[in-house]
Amino acid sequence: MLALIFVPSEQGGGGAMGTFIMLAAFIGIFYFLLIRPQRQQQKRHDQMVKGLKDVDRMPGKDFQIITVSMAAYETTELAQKQKDRYLAMLDRPGAEEGWHFLTGDEASIQALADAVGFGFNAPVCCAITAIPTGSVLY
Repeated sequence: MLALIFVPSEQGGGGAMGTFIMLAAFIGIFYFLLIRPQRQQQKRHDQMVKGLKDVDRMPGKDFQIITVSMAAYETTELAQKQKDRYLAMLDRPGAEEGWHFLTGDEASIQALADAVGFGFNAPVCCAITAIPTGSVLY
């Protein structure tokens, strides 16, 4: 856990600068540990959807897409919002039958990650996608 502690400056000056530096460091850590990885994952998903537009096969008819949240705090409501967003980008009627967004508790997520050989030390977001050949993509 991170805590900000405000201690008065001995010389009566510079306290605001120290507080500003601590706040900037906190924001930087927050950005690089949480926001940036989520944006990178969203970018990978966007690229996958763009790639699917070039495929002449239809999700739901010719293959299934399974996207799994690897963060136990993500809800089914968030998964549905993400699914709606990506289906709108794909713009293929009927694709919703072949694209599944799954969430779970920590034990279920860890069991799935272990089963497919995906290792992680901290909560992350990722897509595990099964393609028609049976391969698993991360």
